[in-house]
Amino acid sequence: MLATLVEHADDFADLVGRRNVDYDNISARSFLYPQGTSLSWHEDGPKYSGAYAFYAHPEWRSQWGGELLVADESTRFQNSTRDDLISLTREGGALKAKRTRLPLFLDDSRQDAVLSKLGAGRYIAPKPTGWS
Repeated sequence: MLATLVEHADDFADLVGRRNVDYDNISARSFLYPQGTSLSWHEDGPKYSGAYAFYAHPEWRSQWGGELLVADESTRFQNSTRDDLISLTREGGALKAKRTRLPLFLDDSRQDAVLSKLGAGRYIAPKPTGWS
């Protein structure tokens, strides 16, 4: 699959930039998600110029779900500023305050506000791969 991505990199230049100019690496990672599972809203961050999802399935039905939901570009990085938690730890007998970034799954109110402000985006439906 990675060889195919590299071979067709120019086909996606208008979306993710030009290989060896705007980015220099393509990676692939496999995950197996059981039926009925999903990923929560997340932002891949500024170090990525693009991402993809590959459904390794020769057939896909519209009622199965699995669409990739992409927020409008105007929401990009608005959610990256989150509140910090301050915790106290003991080091050498003294108390020290430590800042920890609050994970989104503990408080997603800012993310909700950013996504619902415009309330629009795109979806990409799974497409059968055609292999047998």
